[in-house]
Amino acid sequence: QELKLLKQQVNELQTSLTDEELIKKIEELSNETELKKNKLSNISTKSIDKNALKNAITLHNKYRSLWSNRKMKCMDVIDMMSEGMNKNRKSVCNEVGVELDDEYNVTIPKTISDRI
Repeated sequence: QELKLLKQQVNELQTSLTDEELIKKIEELSNETELKKNKLSNISTKSIDKNALKNAITLHNKYRSLWSNRKMKCMDVIDMMSEGMNKNRKSVCNEVGVELDDEYNVTIPKTISDRI
C-alpha cells in the first residue's frame, strides 16, 4: 500500500508543472487579467447616446405592441374556430399548427418607460 501511495505521488509530481512553467503561466494570466481590466474600464466609461436609446425604446415598445395585438387577434380567431368545432383551444392550435407562447415559456415583455 505504501508503495502504491509513493508511486501515485511520483506520478502526480511528474505530471505537475515545473517552476518555470508555473511562472510563465502566471505571467500569461496576469497579462490576460490586465487586458480584461483595461477593456472593462473602456466599456464602463462609454455612454450611450440618448437619441439612440430613445429610438431603441421606441422600437421595443412598437414591436411589443404589435406582438400583443397579433397574439390577441390570433387567439380570437382560434377561439371562434374552437367554438365552431366544439373543441378546446389547445387541440385546435395543434390541428392548425399554431405554437403558443406558453408552450415555450415566453411572455410578452413589459413596456419600457421613455423617462430615462
